[in-house]
Amino acid sequence: MVRFKNRYLLCEIVFDQEECSNSEQELQQILQPVSIKNAIAEAILLNYGDFGAAQTQLNLQIKYADSTTRLFIVRMARDNLDIVWNSINFIQLLGLYRVKIRVLHSSGTIKKQEIMAKRYLSRWIHKMLNNKNILESVKTSLLQKYQQAKAELEQLDQ
Repeated sequence: MVRFKNRYLLCEIVFDQEECSNSEQELQQILQPVSIKNAIAEAILLNYGDFGAAQTQLNLQIKYADSTTRLFIVRMARDNLDIVWNSINFIQLLGLYRVKIRVLHSSGTIKKQEIMAKRYLSRWIHKMLNNKNILESVKTSLLQKYQQAKAELEQLDQ
């Protein structure tokens, strides 16, 4: 029996400077796994045509997406890594907003992606908590969201 070999990409969504004033509801709607997957599928279709879309549509999956930290994890077949990675780099619009998507890490297991995502989460929360311009009430809510995101990541490999 042949094992299905996957690859995982940890990505971060970076909004343009003039569009940073998005409301929380809009961000949650834009950063849903379905909308991210649709944007990736459209980019694959645009860059690789019907062949690339047909090759990747069955095994492309968003395993994790967080609207607070703007991180997401994509799973694809090992053979399709280059197609998906290149297409992610060409995405410029997510919904109606101009974005850039940075690929932070590539791995063959979800466990390694979980470790890297936790590392990026801890860097993000330390940066936010050390910011003097953020109110204490916002810092406590960010800390709660950080704990929720960490708990979600721990459930990925189960």
